[in-house]
Amino acid sequence: MPKLNDIYKPPRDLVLGMRLNERVPEADQLRQRAESVEILRRLKSQPGVILADEVGMGKTYVALAVAYSIATQSPKGPVILMVPPNLIDKWEQDLATFCELYLEGRRPLRREGATRKEMMDPGVIRFGIARHSVELMKLLDDAPRERCHLIFVGQGRCPAVRLINGYGSR
Repeated sequence: MPKLNDIYKPPRDLVLGMRLNERVPEADQLRQRAESVEILRRLKSQPGVILADEVGMGKTYVALAVAYSIATQSPKGPVILMVPPNLIDKWEQDLATFCELYLEGRRPLRREGATRKEMMDPGVIRFGIARHSVELMKLLDDAPRERCHLIFVGQGRCPAVRLINGYGSR
C-alpha cells in the first residue's frame, strides 16, 4: 500500500510527458506533465487547486492526470469530477483518449453494465457516471475492490445536484 505522500506523485504507468507520442505536440505534453506534477505537489498541503488555462491548452488531460494519480494510489477513493451535465459524454470520450495516449497498459471501463470479473481486472480504470444523486450514492456503495476510481458527476443545471445543494426545483 502506498504511503500518504506517494499518492501525490504521478504513478509509473502515467507516461504523459515521459514517453512522447506523435498525436500531441511535444511542448504541450511536457507542459501538461509539469502542470500535473505541480498540482499534485500543491495538493499535499492545500485542499484544492484551480486549474485555469486558455481553451485548447489541455486542462482536461491535466485534470485527468491528477485525478488518475490520486484515485489509483489512494485507498480512500474514488475521485469525483464535477463537470457540466452537457459535457459528461465528452469527458467520457476524453478519458478513453487519455488512457490511449498517456497510460501504459490501462483502459477505461464504465461501471454500468460491467461484470465483476471485468471490474477486478488490474488493467482497467473503473469509472462511473452520475447524472442524479441516487446514481452517485449507488456508485459510492460498491465494495472497495470494485469501486470506481473516477466518478463523473453532472454539476450545474442538473436537478439532482440542485436538490443535493438544497436548492429547490423551481
